[in-house]
Amino acid sequence: MTGLFPARYFGNIAYFKSLYNTEVIVFEQHEHFYKQQEINRFSILSANGKLDLTVPVSKPFGSKTPICNILVANQQDWRKNHLKSLESAYSSAPFYDYYTYDIERFLEHSASDLLSLNLASIELVCHWLDLAIPFQLSCSHEQKGDFMDHRKDSFSTAKNYPHYKQVFTKQDQFIDHLSILDLIFNEGPMARNWITRS
Repeated sequence: MTGLFPARYFGNIAYFKSLYNTEVIVFEQHEHFYKQQEINRFSILSANGKLDLTVPVSKPFGSKTPICNILVANQQDWRKNHLKSLESAYSSAPFYDYYTYDIERFLEHSASDLLSLNLASIELVCHWLDLAIPFQLSCSHEQKGDFMDHRKDSFSTAKNYPHYKQVFTKQDQFIDHLSILDLIFNEGPMARNWITRS
């Protein structure tokens, strides 16, 4: 099965599970960028509840800028903000220290364009969880072919997955639709089971 996906920045569990269960993955790079795509932000669980972390971007061609031409607005110190937010939210998580060095290196050397940044985040997660997720990039907008179109999927995890213990939640609580980083910092290498189980 071939699937057409957005390349998301640290997507959630359902997103990575969909990637894992798709035989041929095509990331859309020619579609025009719009805010509702959620490709430049992810959600974490902070002491004050759900927190969205956003990568600031610039669009060289305005509203008709394709994803492959979206630039990261590096004049803003977003990397330090993301790192501080992750540390504040997950420093007490069981496996945060295990991944801190990789996160710091990723943010220090992250790419200048959004597509490369997002692909690098996907590759980092796959490395951590030992996932083989080969992909290709779309050849044109509205690529033709026999594929499942996942570009508009919300990748909700509400009823499809068992709950794991999260930082800042009570025993009977679970905050859904967070970045896979929440799962990884809380479950470590065992996070792979949430992606590979049927």
